[in-house]
Order: sequence, then structure tokens, then C-alpha cells
Amino acid sequence: MRKIWLILVVIAALFLVAGCTNKYATSGKIAMKSKNYEKAIHDFNLALEADSTNPEAHYLLGDAYKNKSDYDAMNKHYDAASRLSPKYNDDIKNVRDSLWGAFWTSGTEKAKQQKFPEALADFQVAIKVLPTRYEAYTNAGYAFQNMVATDSTYLDSAYTYYQRALDLDRTNVNVLLNFGYLAYNLGKLQQADSMFIAVLERDPQNIDALTRRGEIADQLERYEEAATFYNKALEIDPSLNNVWFNLGVVYFQRLKKLEDAELAFSRAVDLLPSDLNAQINLNVVLITNGKLDDAVSRLTTFTTAYPDECVGWDLLSQALIRKGLKKEALEADKKYKDCSAKR
Repeated sequence: MRKIWLILVVIAALFLVAGCTNKYATSGKIAMKSKNYEKAIHDFNLALEADSTNPEAHYLLGDAYKNKSDYDAMNKHYDAASRLSPKYNDDIKNVRDSLWGAFWTSGTEKAKQQKFPEALADFQVAIKVLPTRYEAYTNAGYAFQNMVATDSTYLDSAYTYYQRALDLDRTNVNVLLNFGYLAYNLGKLQQADSMFIAVLERDPQNIDALTRRGEIADQLERYEEAATFYNKALEIDPSLNNVWFNLGVVYFQRLKKLEDAELAFSRAVDLLPSDLNAQINLNVVLITNGKLDDAVSRLTTFTTAYPDECVGWDLLSQALIRKGLKKEALEADKKYKDCSAKR
């Protein structure tokens, strides 16, 4: 008889708990419809006090917190609802995808307007909503990079976010490139090189990765490798003025291959005549290689077009004196001194 009474007591208690849960959940739903989210949160929490394993109460509480923009609390209760019942999984996924997309789009638009602190805030919310997607980490890193002028520690923050993106997807070329660029800018050359190697394993024609590998090899004093990487990039796209210039520097300053350096700098000048640095370097190579007539011709044109570029007059003077044209050399040297005095 006692057992029967005990069973009846337990059943009565279960009904009481269920009744309380339903009562508070119903009250919370009414509050949600009237957009009284504070009351809804209060009621759904009471429902969970009556039954902490109720998936609907967790789901509804997650919705209420979403409407209050408390995404940490939203995630907590959505996760509990998913854990307790698969019934809500699709709805929860749709909510999170929609929120992530909204903050991603907003952040991207703000970044385009160079409103980087505001963009960063949006990307960080997107990360909070869906921490398993790499894209918001990458863009948050980009935002931090663009804020370095106001706080140098932001560079470390950018590195952290790019690293998180890499941890989520080590096969995505853009993720590898972004992390490689930042590691390179931070002077982490070996780490950067490993990223660009990974890029080229997936995309052997990637010019950015080839160019960066050339720059890294140059800095690590592997000059033949640097030239090889630059030449591979130029085989893919021979219109790259900056790569021709870099190749010229390697040939001239590192490998002492004057003919190759002349060709590289000539290509750089042909592609972008306004690149004064390339023009100057080409003339230095010509003078060094004893091609004085060509150097004088080019420098005469250069100093006429850019009379305030003092180095042009200096080089012209050097070329003329080597040709034995002392008077002309002295005239060019005077113009060099007059130009320098104006600076």
C-alpha cells in the first residue's frame, strides 16, 4: 500500500512540475508576442527552474536573448535545446546563419567605408554567433590591421584572428595567403614561407605566393631561389612591373649579373615609364656595365622630364665624365649641386 502511495506522490509531483513548466512557458510566449523580452526571459527561466531539461524552454529562452542581442546567453540556451532534442536544430541553424550573414554583410560594408572599429564590432558578433566559420575571423584580422596606426598592439590581435581562421580551415587559399602576408609583415619569414608553400601546393600558378617567396628568399640571402621564384611569376604574367624591378635588384645587387639586371630593369621601365626608381636603377646598371652612350641618352631624356630629380643629374655627370666629356660633366654636376641645394 505504501508503494502505491509513493508512486501516486511521484506522479502527482511530475504533473505539478509539468504544470508549472507549461504555465511559465505559456506566460513567456505571451510576453514574447508583445515584445516584452525582459518578462519573457523571467518566465522562461522560471520554467527551467521547474524543469531544467525542458528543450522548448531553452529554445524559447534562446530566442528571447537573441531579441535582446545577448548572443552569449542565446548560444547557451540554443546549445542546451539542441543537446536535449534534435527538434529545434534546423530552426536554430537558420537563426544563426541569418544573424551571421547580417553582421558579416554589415561589417563588410563598414570596412569598405574604412570604418574599421565599427566593422570589427560586427565581425566579432558574427564570430560569437557562429564561431566555426573562418570568414569573420579573417575580416576581423583585416580590420585590426587597418587600425594599427592608432594602436600598434592591434597587429598582434590581427595575427591572433588570422591564426584562428587558419585553425578552422588550413586548405583555403585565401586564409593561407592572409596569414602569410601578416606573418611576413611581422618578420616571421619562415612561417610566412610555409603558408605560401601551402598556397602553391593548391594553386601552383598563384603569382602572389610566388612573388612573396621570392621576397623571402632574397631576405634570407637565397638569391638564386629568389630569382627563380620571380621568373616563375613572370612566366605566368610578364606584365608585372614590380616583379621585374625586384628581379633586377636581385640580379644587380646580389648576383652581379649585369646583363640580366639590365633586361629586368628595362622591362620594368617599358611597362611603367613613370617608375622613376626603375629608371634610376637601369641607368646605374648601364653605367656600371660600361654602356655609356645608352646611359647618357636615357639620362638626358630623364633630366629633361624630371629636372628636380637630383640623382639624374648626378648619374648624367658620372656617365659623361667616363666618356671623357669633362665640360658637359661639370655642367651636369653643377645642376646636380643646384638641385640638391633646393632640397
